[in-house]
Amino acid sequence: MMETVRICGLNVGRIGMQAAVEMIAERAKRRQGGWLALLNLEMVARAKKQPEYFELLKQADIVLADGMPIVWASNKIGLPIPERVAGVDLTQRLLADTFDFRISIIGGENPSLALSKIGIANEKRFQIDTGIVQADATGIARIEAMLKEHDPQLVFLALGVGKQDIIASKLKAALPGAVIMGVGGSFEMIAGIKKRAPRAMQKIGMEWLFRLMIEPKRLWKRYLVNYPPGAIWLMRCVREEKRRLRKEAAAR
Repeated sequence: MMETVRICGLNVGRIGMQAAVEMIAERAKRRQGGWLALLNLEMVARAKKQPEYFELLKQADIVLADGMPIVWASNKIGLPIPERVAGVDLTQRLLADTFDFRISIIGGENPSLALSKIGIANEKRFQIDTGIVQADATGIARIEAMLKEHDPQLVFLALGVGKQDIIASKLKAALPGAVIMGVGGSFEMIAGIKKRAPRAMQKIGMEWLFRLMIEPKRLWKRYLVNYPPGAIWLMRCVREEKRRLRKEAAAR
């Protein structure tokens, strides 16, 4: 069983990239399925602002640390996560390593180009839909019917935080044999349509600054207005979890 650390009420897996790839591949192979959420500061900030979104995230079967702030929080709590499991890297690894799985990709900008960059032809085992996706009952019913026809083992929802989480939470009951992941803009970055921060900036948790410099008009509010309350809540969560763990230890 995967060890976890509780961060802001969510049990986050204490595993790194290789272990994550192996776990997901095994679940897909055995048709165990489940919704895998890749937690970052944007999601923490949204959960703080929107209680309904926080309750939604609690429905995820697996939560892994996509953002460096989540890794840092685990270190402060004393139950460290070995490394960040970045959605872009995880997506690329799974696509490259799981050659025999049926895979569905919903959303994203030119996923076929991303596949070609990895060296994968758009084979029959891939189902790609980049049409407009609505997170209402009609839109989800359309996606559900389409996915059931393909019967995927892995589903990548490249729809952005919020929408992809709502849809994943609805699909997991309808597709119990599929691992469903929200991967945001991963395919654009794999394809080279959008630039990714240099590795050094990623390691110190400054990827957001690089993206802000690239797209200031689109991202300034997200990073400069929405993120700070999330960061403050994350720090409070760390303090509360440390206190809880100390009380538990003293009661033993």
